[in-house]
Amino acid sequence: MASGLLLVFLLSAVLPQGSIGVNKPTKHIHPMQMMLKGELQHRKEQIISKIRDPTCLKHIRALIDGVREREYWALNMVDASMKISDGLLFFATWYVGNYEQCLRIQNVKTDSGSFSGQHCMARFCTADGECVERMSDTIKKGIPLMEQIETGHIGEDLIAKAKVAVNTSSVHIGFCMPSTCNSSDLENLLNAAISQVTKEVHTNVHPEDCHTTKAPDFEVIDYVTLGLFSAILALIICSTLYDVTHQDASNCSELYIVFSAYTNLKKLMSTSETNNNKNLGCLHGIRFFSIAYVILGHTYVNYALIPLHNPKMPDEFMQSWNSIWVMTGVFSVDTFFLLSGLLLCYIFFNVMTERKSINYRTFYMHRFIRLTPTLVAVLLIHVSLAKRLNIGPMWNEVFLEDCSDVWWQVLLYIRNNFHRSKCMLHTWYVSADTQLYCLSPLLLTTLWKNPRQGKKLLALGLFLGWFIPFTYAYVWEIPCPITPFVLLENKKKLQSGHLYRSTETRFAPWIMGIWLGYIMHRIKTGQLTIKMNKRVVAVLWFYVFIVAIGCAVSLHPYMVTKHVYRRFVDSFYNSTIRILWTSAVALTIIACTTGYGGPFNNMLSHRWWAPWSRLTYAIYLIHPTILKVTTAQMRVPQNFSQVIVLRAVLSVLMLSAAAAILLNLMFESPVSAFEKILMRKPNKHTALKSSTGESEDVEKKRRMQKGYIRLPISESNSQYH
Repeated sequence: MASGLLLVFLLSAVLPQGSIGVNKPTKHIHPMQMMLKGELQHRKEQIISKIRDPTCLKHIRALIDGVREREYWALNMVDASMKISDGLLFFATWYVGNYEQCLRIQNVKTDSGSFSGQHCMARFCTADGECVERMSDTIKKGIPLMEQIETGHIGEDLIAKAKVAVNTSSVHIGFCMPSTCNSSDLENLLNAAISQVTKEVHTNVHPEDCHTTKAPDFEVIDYVTLGLFSAILALIICSTLYDVTHQDASNCSELYIVFSAYTNLKKLMSTSETNNNKNLGCLHGIRFFSIAYVILGHTYVNYALIPLHNPKMPDEFMQSWNSIWVMTGVFSVDTFFLLSGLLLCYIFFNVMTERKSINYRTFYMHRFIRLTPTLVAVLLIHVSLAKRLNIGPMWNEVFLEDCSDVWWQVLLYIRNNFHRSKCMLHTWYVSADTQLYCLSPLLLTTLWKNPRQGKKLLALGLFLGWFIPFTYAYVWEIPCPITPFVLLENKKKLQSGHLYRSTETRFAPWIMGIWLGYIMHRIKTGQLTIKMNKRVVAVLWFYVFIVAIGCAVSLHPYMVTKHVYRRFVDSFYNSTIRILWTSAVALTIIACTTGYGGPFNNMLSHRWWAPWSRLTYAIYLIHPTILKVTTAQMRVPQNFSQVIVLRAVLSVLMLSAAAAILLNLMFESPVSAFEKILMRKPNKHTALKSSTGESEDVEKKRRMQKGYIRLPISESNSQYH
């Protein structure tokens, strides 16, 4: 393959000698540049003749003539195109040009019609057909070669090193072209130019990588999304006005204020909950810190995969001890599985204690009604509204996702069983937790009716929760599910994804949550009393800290590219580490709810965490879309540093919280209020309440016994990470 330095002269293939700037005497031109220009000058017509569209061909000729005549618009287009700068040997393979400058070129008049500026990103790849499409593949190929370059194993020759850099990844170069040319025209033009110099490079230009000021055409899904959101917004305005104007009215209809932003926002931001042990107040703080850690981890991973000026820095950071505090975030999902099982069992047993039976139809419908509207809204935002923000030369590198074949997986809560598409992949947790929720009555009912048999089922479930991931990891020889996917082969990526996201490999923390919920219920009802002396409390907290620190430190060897795989040890680690982490969190909850939490309970149970806790489900759903949109609109490659990434983390967290508040006001709170109204709807047994004089408590008790009142899992929405 020709030297990577060849890319400096690619524009010479389409521009005549002296087209950029003033014509300088030959003696001032670099010999290599003079040779290439001299060789390509007489082949200019042959090269541009490869353009098939006649209008595009005329405008390319007009561009060349405009540069020769030093017209401002033509020089502006050339100036907005790429200029290879420093960092090629450091794998800085993105040379975007000036995106805004190109698109500001409007309504250029020529004899063959008018046109505007169009910015296109071209990928330069090896001629054998191997063209890296994503930054993750560039990293996978580039890391070993960068190490060889820096250790001198390739030699000191600069050209040889440039060849290695270009051979190992795609070089992305931005061109400013007339808007009448399409991606095929630019691809043919560049390939014709390159073929005059070397046969070892070819160019790919995708239609999605060409941008103009024209907005994308509206599709059916866009009209549906705008119509739905507009209708809900109108309902919120009307409901809020009704609520505000009927504050003192005794006949104010509860149904009319379901969408009231005034009432729903007051409920959302309320911090008046009593943080006593029975309310499990420490869960609010645990939820907030867990979702913050999820965003932290996702942001770091996102920055490692986007175009960077210093693409080796994320790898160096991940392999350093400094990354431990970031990588510990992978255990947040296990914390949420624990909270999910805890709340489900705790509330289930509270309800069964009151009414001795449960309406399973209501049990399942409640789950679907409470989760699905917000999930549908985020899915519509992701596939419709977000693409309307398609601004920036690197949008498709970061955000391009095809959701046409996976939306049904999201809505049927089976997304965790499919690993190839990346669209809404983060909803795998909602799917896994919902599947466990659907299976939970078998376990919970057994534990309620026959505690001894229920405990045996829990013990068996915990063993299977350890044994299944151990078996998968051992058979597939997966070093660790958190090993960077970009360093794994395609088959290993799918297997590692299955190990990381499948229900059967992640339910051990959920089982532990069920067990913890059972213990919390017994403590609440007085069936179990936990008293510890200072020595036992010290041992408990010592265990918590040692396990938490040990889990964090143990991740470091698996982030090193030179990690030595040991089949049994690594498989045992895969299946054990999450159980250990979950046990530490469970003991923290027990300590905080039984009066042994000390300052940790004061911090985690602070009332200001309550609003954040209610928003965690919506924050979890929307934050990947916000993260991708904010990074996909970059105009130039970024620099990776901890300060820059932490700034992005705070930005994504705040923007996600703001979006979550809107989602809560538009979907979660109205659906919750409407569900309560439906569950209280009078029937033939309650219609005569006023005439018979039954008290509200008696009527409520009778309705509970008949299963008319829903299972109160209203707070469980916030457990999702």
